[in-house]
Amino acid sequence: MSKILIRVLNSIQLFNATKPFGNIFEQVWHFQTQTISRWQLTNKMGRRWERVKSETEKAIGNSKTYTLLSYNILAQDLLTEHLYLYIGVEPSMLRWDHRLLRLTEEIQYIKPDILCLQEMQFNHVKSLVKHISFKRELEYVFKKKTGHRTDGCAIIYDRSKFRLLSERPVEYYTPGDAVLNRDNIALLAKFAVRKEPQKKFIIATTHLLYNPKRQDVRIAQVEKLMGAIQQYSAETEGENSAFLPVILTGDFNFEPKTRPHQLLSEPCKSTPAAQKLSESEVAGDSQQQTSREYYLKAPDKDANRLQMMPLDFGMQTASTFQDKWITVDYVLQSVDKNRKKIQIRSVYSLPNINDCVRTGAIPNKYLGSDHYSLGIKFSVF
Repeated sequence: MSKILIRVLNSIQLFNATKPFGNIFEQVWHFQTQTISRWQLTNKMGRRWERVKSETEKAIGNSKTYTLLSYNILAQDLLTEHLYLYIGVEPSMLRWDHRLLRLTEEIQYIKPDILCLQEMQFNHVKSLVKHISFKRELEYVFKKKTGHRTDGCAIIYDRSKFRLLSERPVEYYTPGDAVLNRDNIALLAKFAVRKEPQKKFIIATTHLLYNPKRQDVRIAQVEKLMGAIQQYSAETEGENSAFLPVILTGDFNFEPKTRPHQLLSEPCKSTPAAQKLSESEVAGDSQQQTSREYYLKAPDKDANRLQMMPLDFGMQTASTFQDKWITVDYVLQSVDKNRKKIQIRSVYSLPNINDCVRTGAIPNKYLGSDHYSLGIKFSVF
């Protein structure tokens, strides 16, 4: 009888000792099931990883594959300033604490090795990195917009996989220029694969001007960006120049088949700078396409010219709502023949426009931004 009593007491003590762990396990399980159930929405919206076919795939062999996510996460200060854009959205869905949790869930679901963010508010960077780290060694570089704005671009990366070699901010604002007079920026970063330091590449991210009437400004910003990337991606190897592969991401605020979109995928020009428009022309209604294009100092005739190719995230898809569901966010890769290569393995498809309409306004109880994210899997060689 006494032995039975001792066993019962020991069982009770063991239960009491393990009870706190049970609560922890229950909380973790609840978080995981909640995250999975939330992200079943992505399947309903047709968001899935789709393999990209390539002629060079065999040459890569078993090279390591990395994941990159590009995302305009909607700066809270900008949301507050433009609340009229979110009429009809439940106010609780617009709070930063809610949106931070939704963004964290989405990012942890994708598990990117590199994360390119636009509209990253400067005083939210550290808290976001802390939320998404989850035992990973994440570091970041950040560039705030010029002027009074509090947001900018960030590139967050897993330092156990990549070593940051350098970074270069690009400020589109040019004193005395009547077109390049906005506070938008870009951020370029040069990385090496941690265990294969000979494999180097460039990640660039940007956020261009929104104003739908100022296509001339976006054209000038694209030209300045492409010139900066062309220069930054060149490396001297003895007497020769090597050109590193580039992945460019961002919120470009223009649709496909527009002039600035065409400029993104044209070889870097060697045309002299066009004559500047007068202030009266700039101030006027510029909805019509302008012929003004900025070109930085042209590369030598024989030098390699940067050429980017937009990746395909699906037909009849959208990345945000601007009076209608449209795509203004892109990921591009360098494809010029004399440049070292990056292989795109797969893309995380954007939602179909019909699914966007059915889902309704964003942010919502599942999504923390007014843009959809873009993801890719890539290899460096």
